[in-house]
Amino acid sequence: MVSKDGESCNRGKTAIKLVLAIALVTGSQNVEVPSLRAVAAAASASSSIQSEEGAIQQARALGLLPNGAVVGQVLRKVSPSVVWELAFSASEKAAGAAFAGTIQLSGDNGEALGFTLNAGLEAIVREPGAPAFQTAKQKISYSQAVTIAEAFMAERTGALADKWLEESSPESAYSTRYESDAYHKIRYNSSYRGIRLAGSTSRVFIDRITGEVAACQLQWKKPEAPLQASQLTRAEAGRRLYDRMKVSVDAPPSGSKEAEPLFNLYGPLLIHAVTGKSDSSSPPDYAGSRQPTYPASLAKKRLLSLYDIELQYVNDGDELVYRLKLKPGVPLAYSGTEPFIGGITGKWQDYAGAPLLTEMPAASDWLLEAAASPEQITYKAGVVLNSQLVQLSGLPVVSGSRMLIPFRDLLEDMGAEMSWNGSARKVTARMSNKEVELAIGSSTAWVNGKAHALSAPAQLIDGKTYIPLRFAAEALGARVKWERGSRLAIIGTNSVWKQPSDAELAQLRFQQQLMAEELEWKGKSGR
Repeated sequence: MVSKDGESCNRGKTAIKLVLAIALVTGSQNVEVPSLRAVAAAASASSSIQSEEGAIQQARALGLLPNGAVVGQVLRKVSPSVVWELAFSASEKAAGAAFAGTIQLSGDNGEALGFTLNAGLEAIVREPGAPAFQTAKQKISYSQAVTIAEAFMAERTGALADKWLEESSPESAYSTRYESDAYHKIRYNSSYRGIRLAGSTSRVFIDRITGEVAACQLQWKKPEAPLQASQLTRAEAGRRLYDRMKVSVDAPPSGSKEAEPLFNLYGPLLIHAVTGKSDSSSPPDYAGSRQPTYPASLAKKRLLSLYDIELQYVNDGDELVYRLKLKPGVPLAYSGTEPFIGGITGKWQDYAGAPLLTEMPAASDWLLEAAASPEQITYKAGVVLNSQLVQLSGLPVVSGSRMLIPFRDLLEDMGAEMSWNGSARKVTARMSNKEVELAIGSSTAWVNGKAHALSAPAQLIDGKTYIPLRFAAEALGARVKWERGSRLAIIGTNSVWKQPSDAELAQLRFQQQLMAEELEWKGKSGR
C-alpha cells in the first residue's frame, strides 16, 4: 500500500492541490517535472475556465503539464457540465524519453477531473525473437522493485489519490506478451478513504538490473458519483457469496466425451455492499458422457481458496461492491483461465487437462468463516500434532469421549519406531525411553512392561489398525488437549505447549473439513 505524501486532497473545497511529477530514467535520459511539494501550493485558488488559454494556464498551475510538454489540442465538452480536455506530448526539443497524456479540468471551478500519462513505454516493448531475461543477472528483487515504485508513486503522484493501492492479482502470459521481461511491473489503483477505485490501473516498470524507473503508464479519474458507505461487513459479504456460488462441470477442449470433466466456479464474483444484491443464474448443462464423481461441495471449497475478497468502488464510484479476487501466485493458463479441479480424480488441472503441480494458496479468513465455522463443520474429529494437521488415512472413530485413529498416521508423525506382529495382532511403538504395546481387541495395553487398562481397545477397521489416540500419545510422553468447539485433538510433543490461536484453529478446521470430505468420498468410491 502506498501512503499519501504531501498535503491531502480536500474534495469539498475549491482550493485544489493536485500535482503530477514524473522522473523517468531510461539509460542516461531523464524526463523531469517539478516535484509534488514544489507545485502543490501553486493552485491556491481555483476559478472557472473560459478559454483554451485559460485551460492551459490552469493545467500548468496545477503542475499537471510535464516540463518540455507541448499542448497539441484543447477541447471544450459539455457532459452535462463544461469539461476542458487537453492533450499533450513531449516537444521535439525535450530531452529524455517520449511521453504523452491528457488532462481533464472542470470548467466550473478548474479542478482536475482526470489525468493520463504514458512515458518511456517504447523501452519496455518485447522485441520479436528477443531472448528471455537471464535471472542470474537480476540485482533488484520484486520486493525491492515494489519499494522503489511505492516511493515513486508517493512522491510524484501522491496527491491524485487518497492512497495508491498495489494490484497484485495474477496476469496471464497472453496479456503481457508484448512486455519485456527485463523489467518488474508494479500495478496500482487509486482509492477513496482506503477503498480501491477499480477500473483504471497505473503501471510502473522497474529495471531488474539498475532499479531505475524505466517507464510508466498512469491513469487517474475523479469519481463522478457520490461515494457510498458499505452496509455489509466483509464476513457477511463472504457468507453470501459462498452460499450463492455454484460449480459448473466443463468438458475439456479435447472434444472427447470420455475425457475427465472439470469443475469450475460458476456464480457471482461480486456482491453489492449496500443492497446485498448479486447476479444469480444456473450453470450450463454438461454434455459429456463421463459424470463427475468427486464431490461438488468439496471442489467449491478448494476453488474458492484461490480467491480473496476486497471492498471496491466500481463504475466511477457509482457502486460499492465486495469482489472476489484471485490471489497472487495462482497459476493461470496462457489465455488467463484459472485452475480447474478434475471431476474424477479431484486433482488440480489446467483447462487442457494437464496437471498443475504448483502449491495452491491457503484459504483466506472470509472463506474460513463462511465454510468452516464451529457451527458448520461436519467432521467428527481431527488431530493436530505440534500445530500441524495430521494427515489421516481413515476417518477417526469417535464414541463418547474416546477417539480411535489409524496408528501409523499419528505415531509416524511423532517420530516413533513401529512394528506389527501379524500372528499376535499386536502393534508396538518405541519413542525415547518409552515402549507401548497394544493388541487388537484387548482392553489391556503395556507401557514399558506394565499393564494399563484401556477404555477402548485397539480395533481392526477396513484393514487398518485403529488405536485409542489419547492413551497412545500420552503413553509416549505427549500432551493431549481436546478443543471442543473445533472438534480437534491438540497434541504437543515439545517442551513448550502451544495453544493454537483463533486464526490458526480456523485454518485447521477448514483443512480438516476438506480432509474429512475427501476421505468420505474415497471410502464411498473405493479409492
